[in-house]
Order: sequence, then structure tokens, then C-alpha cells
Amino acid sequence: APRTPVSPVRPNRPVFELDRADGGRVYTLFATKPDRSVTAPNGPWIESPESYTLRKDERQMQVPLGAYGVSLVAVQKDNSIDAVEGQGEFMENGSLLMASEPHVMAMSLDQHPLRESEAVALFPIGTGAVTLMTQGGMDTVEAGEVVDGQFRVLEKIPTKQVEGGLTFRIDEVQSQCILLVASAGRLGQAHQLMNAAVQ
Repeated sequence: APRTPVSPVRPNRPVFELDRADGGRVYTLFATKPDRSVTAPNGPWIESPESYTLRKDERQMQVPLGAYGVSLVAVQKDNSIDAVEGQGEFMENGSLLMASEPHVMAMSLDQHPLRESEAVALFPIGTGAVTLMTQGGMDTVEAGEVVDGQFRVLEKIPTKQVEGGLTFRIDEVQSQCILLVASAGRLGQAHQLMNAAVQ
């Protein structure tokens, strides 16, 4: 049984927990049995979005379970979230952290919690709108690819500031890319962090 309480408890929705070398933990919530009678081997598996709450010490994380039937939350030693993967709304202590129409993985590149990060790598599966709540002043999204261990920018994605965050839309071409979310004034440093991450 998981050491972290999860609600609601549903059949075929286990949580897998893994200790990180830095003292943090990774929580993976997944669907073990497809809801759909006809599914492709890699999904989509779930007919309609689901939402779960994980409680850890004083922290509460609301985690969505989208069409692909898997979500991940990675926390640092102090239980602050530095990476998420899934489709839907991720909340931290009742406050929105990320909302995504496509399935995405978002990870902080600068060792800061996702909400405070100044450089975030985002890996999308699919198209649609993404909102990332940030205190790190991020205002720029670049779509790129890795060539010879280096992140190479292909295009900038238009962004819109929302209260406490940033929103943007991923199209079909950009959904094949790695996205870098950063602040325009610190793009050089963000590129170095991305290059280190993809080595």
C-alpha cells in the first residue's frame, strides 16, 4: 500500500512511489485497466478525466488522470513540486500549478520548485492550451529540438500573461518539439540549463 494517502480510492488506480537520491519522492498515479473496450497499446485509455488528491505532511496535491491514464508528481526534499506529468489541472494546496489540454511533462531545470523556476522544460504529447503558474517571471516559450546534445530553437510560441502565470497554445508541429519556458532576459542561462539536462 502507498505510504501517502490518496483520495478517492478507486480500483485499478494505484500510486507508485519512488525515493529520489536527493531526498525527494516521485509519485506516479496510473490506470492499470483500460476503461475503453478498444484501446491502442499506448492509449488513450480513459474516457473522461479524473482527479485525485495526494496528502503528504501539510501539503496537498491535486493530480489529474487524463486520457493516457498516467500522471506523475515529483517533489523535492521539502515536498515542493519540481516536476509534473499529465493532462488536466495540477493543484498545490488548493492553488493552480499547471493546467494543460494536451498530455505534457513539465520539469524545473534550475533546482527551484516549478512555481518559482526561471527555466522549465516541457515535453508535450498532443496539441492545445497550457497554463503554467509562475513566480519566476517567465514570459517566453521556445520550441526546439536537440542536435548534437544542444537545444536548437526552431520557433517562439506566442504567450499571454495571466494573473500569476503564463498561457500558450501548442500546435501540431510544436507538439513534436521540446519546449523551453523562461524569461526573455535570462534565455542564455535557460539554454545552458536545457543543454545540461539533455546531455
